[in-house]
Amino acid sequence: MAQVVRNTLIVIAAALAGPIALAQETPTAAGSEATPQMIFQEALYQEVVLGDPEAAIAVYERVASAAGNDKVLAGLATLREGECYEKLGHTRRAFDLYADLIRRYGNIPQLAEAIAQKLITQSMATGKYSWFVTTADAQELLKYISFRPYEKDGQQLGIVVNWKDKAPAGGTAYGLRSGDIVTELNGIPLTSSDTILQAIDVLKKPGTFNVKLLRDGEPLTLEYKVSEAVTPPLK
Repeated sequence: MAQVVRNTLIVIAAALAGPIALAQETPTAAGSEATPQMIFQEALYQEVVLGDPEAAIAVYERVASAAGNDKVLAGLATLREGECYEKLGHTRRAFDLYADLIRRYGNIPQLAEAIAQKLITQSMATGKYSWFVTTADAQELLKYISFRPYEKDGQQLGIVVNWKDKAPAGGTAYGLRSGDIVTELNGIPLTSSDTILQAIDVLKKPGTFNVKLLRDGEPLTLEYKVSEAVTPPLK
């Protein structure tokens, strides 16, 4: 009876966790060997039913390690781990996890949109539109972006961004959207091919740089922190 109640609570927890989590849920058979899916259920139980995100983090990490070739389950477990860190107030650690998820699983449709939304929501919640990428990421992302000059009254004022179809998570996880008009990068106005090449060189070195753009006619500034490491040191 206790096992039936527990399984029922796990199903409810999966439903509360969202449609992707519910798709991963399968009833736990008493006495059976723990599969990655069963371990995921245990993590959900710790997080949602018992309300213990700190304990759930360790279990989600076990799921990610045990998932093997099941990238959807591994990515989902890490996504839930990030949400646990958010619940504990460790937003920077959560952001780092989401950014790493984009690098590893951004090409998986079941995960890409959810991860991208997490990154965007994190930025909006803090009021800081900041993204953490490595120099290798920055160079790789350039392969998925096309540009065309933005001109007004015969004068180039910037470049219009367009993400190609195969860009990770549609590119939106990295702040820029198709149709954005980038006018300045780290103080360099993008008014000619020479200044554009000069600005792109910035991406080859670690550091912090700002991108000024127009989105739907409204000015916006994005901040990028580029490091050699996979994730920047935690504060």
